[in-house]
Amino acid sequence: MFSSTSSLDEAGDVVRHSWVLHNFALPACAVLPLWWKFLQTLRQAKDSGRHWPHLGNSFKYLTAALVIFYAMAHPEGRRGKVWIASFLVTMMYQVWWDVVMDWELLVVVPRSAQASQPPLSEDARWCRCCWTPVTLLPGSSFV
Repeated sequence: MFSSTSSLDEAGDVVRHSWVLHNFALPACAVLPLWWKFLQTLRQAKDSGRHWPHLGNSFKYLTAALVIFYAMAHPEGRRGKVWIASFLVTMMYQVWWDVVMDWELLVVVPRSAQASQPPLSEDARWCRCCWTPVTLLPGSSFV
């Protein structure tokens, strides 16, 4: 494949035109982590015997994988309004799920219940507040 006389331009051409890389390796790297988390949350729902919140969390991973699959199967010029709408709805659902369900940032706790719960440490509060905007960046892989 490569010899001692190969240049970086030749190596770049090999990578650019690699059918295996673009049709198997990159899609697998993009979707497999989401697929494993999807299966893991389905297993949690089965093991716990409770559908909520595990199926809601699995829906987050399923929708992300479907949007990525569609984007990989259609060149940029062929992605229409339906894909953009599904991307935005998926992103909003994921942000809502992370902020409200996973991080519990917008949960209102009655004063009587606040006394029984230990307060969040400054480090945990700082981390949650700083991480949320990062997940909203365009092109973020956390969506």
